[in-house]
Amino acid sequence: MFYSECELETRFDRIRKSEQNLPNFLADVMRLETESDCALLNCGTIRSNYVFPRGIIKLGDLRLMLPYEDLVLKAEITGEQLVKALENGVSKNPALEGRFPAVNLFF
Repeated sequence: MFYSECELETRFDRIRKSEQNLPNFLADVMRLETESDCALLNCGTIRSNYVFPRGIIKLGDLRLMLPYEDLVLKAEITGEQLVKALENGVSKNPALEGRFPAVNLFF
């Protein structure tokens, strides 16, 4: 359980075609937990299609957001590979395919 100071956006028509706060937060957590320089999250992983109100976010809310037990992979890649992954993630925009990437980069 945690407390959110703002609404958390998970509506498909938003997270699957533009940067939003919840996917960015999840990418932040992934990068910090894996101690990586970068984290990419496919926004199609988020399945709730809802705006969670400001306040307490419970385990049940997290299960609505992320109902599948997806793996987090840590890999060493080149800058060229990162650019290709990012370009792929936006290549069908504004289609709502779920490929849009949430990104956290540490410089």
